[in-house]
Amino acid sequence: MPSGTSTNSTTRSDDGVLVVGGGVVLGSNFLLLTYPTTGMIYGAAALFALGNGIIWPSFLAILSRVAGDHQGTVQGFASSAGSAASIVGLIAGGLLYDTIGPSVFLLSAGTIFLVTVLSLKLLSVPEADPPEPEPEPAAATEV
Repeated sequence: MPSGTSTNSTTRSDDGVLVVGGGVVLGSNFLLLTYPTTGMIYGAAALFALGNGIIWPSFLAILSRVAGDHQGTVQGFASSAGSAASIVGLIAGGLLYDTIGPSVFLLSAGTIFLVTVLSLKLLSVPEADPPEPEPEPAAATEV
């Protein structure tokens, strides 16, 4: 490791890069779905699994660092929000697919790519300040 670099800054940067890279992979999956052939669907499923597998653990790692003392609360909320978004997204996506057909995947790809561009900010997310240590009780002195 070069002098002057710490493991935390390297990890922080790597997680941001993985979120951005995973976003590109995930967005690409939706582009493949605009051509609904068997091969494209299998390719899209592979890209979806890869992109989601890259993004989610990296995103949670970033959350754990910036949450400070509230790590459990923040990660619990993130998991709940992700679950709710999966349910609502699948229902809304199904209704939109019924209305506009495979073009709905262009909307999905555009949304993911927009979030990916916004995620470039994650490349410089600072780590939360460590909690202040509890003061040691003063030792009783005998007289």
